[in-house]
Amino acid sequence: MNAEFHYHVNAIVARLAGFSAQESCIIASSSQFVDDNCKSIAVQLEDRIYRNIITQTLNISLSSQELSDIYTVFHFQPQGGHENFWITKPNAPIARRIFSDALATNNLYMIGIASHAFADAYAHQDFIGHNNQYNTPISNIPSYGHMYYLELPDLVAVKWKDIRTQTTINNNLRFLSAACNLLDFYTRLLRDSEKEIKEKKSKLISILKPIFGRAKIYIPDFKLSMKDRIKQYKEAYYELGGDSIPEYGPQKWQRRAIYYSGIEKTWRATHNFENSHWHNFQEQAKRYKSLALGVINENLAKYKRIT
Repeated sequence: MNAEFHYHVNAIVARLAGFSAQESCIIASSSQFVDDNCKSIAVQLEDRIYRNIITQTLNISLSSQELSDIYTVFHFQPQGGHENFWITKPNAPIARRIFSDALATNNLYMIGIASHAFADAYAHQDFIGHNNQYNTPISNIPSYGHMYYLELPDLVAVKWKDIRTQTTINNNLRFLSAACNLLDFYTRLLRDSEKEIKEKKSKLISILKPIFGRAKIYIPDFKLSMKDRIKQYKEAYYELGGDSIPEYGPQKWQRRAIYYSGIEKTWRATHNFENSHWHNFQEQAKRYKSLALGVINENLAKYKRIT
């Protein structure tokens, strides 16, 4: 999924669930920033060096362990417990456990990060976060995730053919399910009644289905269609509470937290570094990685004992 879902749709889901406008934007921004947080940065503080965490990368020259940790934790969480442990499946037991544990922290950055991984399982289902032959129809050419299919699994209103299974995939169906399940988790966290949850799910579908429109085979003017949809997301978000959703910018949080000193050739912290969105995101991303790997490794050990 790209920013269309992780930022705009996620913001609508959070707002509809009952989070405030400010809370919804932190959740949605954290969700999308998982994809934009690609650079290792060492920040010179007064008494120490602060190092961030990478949550996405296209640099396949990193070690296989580094790549596997990034992809399986933040983008391709394994289904676990079955013959094909590492295959990503939506709403799988491992994903639900990780998401539930993350939500229980009540930290907005953690919720956004976890929402990204949980939603990605819908778009990335039937792929593996490791370098694996399973991911590609071409013999003897392993691939990470859906690299062979480029961005097709991540796009709203697109149909594409999974050549491995000769199956036509309708992304809209997957993305609507992802949005509804995010809403289900959010509303339960906020202690809505079953009746309220049902009503909010119905409303969410009535908002998103017309905006998504009819899924089509990828066409060159897709980006124009996405612009039209984003305009509609903004209108829908405003109607939920009279607040405007800010424009997302991948560098906004970073610029307010750190700056590069050309003279010293180093990154420096701003005066509000430790309270900044960027720093809070990095700390929760580290915490989330530890949480997710703990759950995955616990289930892997259990599976190995059984088999």
